[in-house]
Amino acid sequence: MGFKASYGLLRRGIQVTLLIRSEYPLSMQVDAEAGRMIWDELHAHGLDVRVGVEATAFEGKDEVAGAHLSDGTFLSCDMV
Repeated sequence: MGFKASYGLLRRGIQVTLLIRSEYPLSMQVDAEAGRMIWDELHAHGLDVRVGVEATAFEGKDEVAGAHLSDGTFLSCDMV
């Protein structure tokens, strides 16, 4: 679901960052080498893929303004 939604948004010119909890994409379906190949392909198409991280909290009052991530970083965003 996340890949399909990300692709659709990218095609509409929207910058997308995809957070993946595991160390590589599709970790339940493929091995680490294939996961790195998938990450490379996604990145080559303009998708910002961050692995080993998840959102821990959100900022914003009436609408989202950003997300705090489990690696201690903050990601500005307007859609989650």
